[in-house]
Amino acid sequence: MFCTQCGSKVEEGARFCPQCGAKLHGEEACGEEMGTEEFNWQPPEPVSRPLLLCSVFIPLVGIVMGLIKFSDGEKRAGKTYLLCGVGAWIFWMLWMVLF
Repeated sequence: MFCTQCGSKVEEGARFCPQCGAKLHGEEACGEEMGTEEFNWQPPEPVSRPLLLCSVFIPLVGIVMGLIKFSDGEKRAGKTYLLCGVGAWIFWMLWMVLF
């Protein structure tokens, strides 16, 4: 038998699951086979190539432009480009991690 709460193997006639402690009684808590509906994992869809290229290219351009402007003496414009480039890069990283 298997526990329907955690899926671990349970001895026949047990009243509680040894792994998670769930109360086992009758057919509603224990089954002979684990249900596949609880563990139906699907791989994530791949990211489209244009989105991936833009999400790498745009922050990179912002950072490079910021470094160029900053070194030319245009500190305010350089900071703006750098902040936009780094901000876009951070947004891209969070987007990839969360979605």
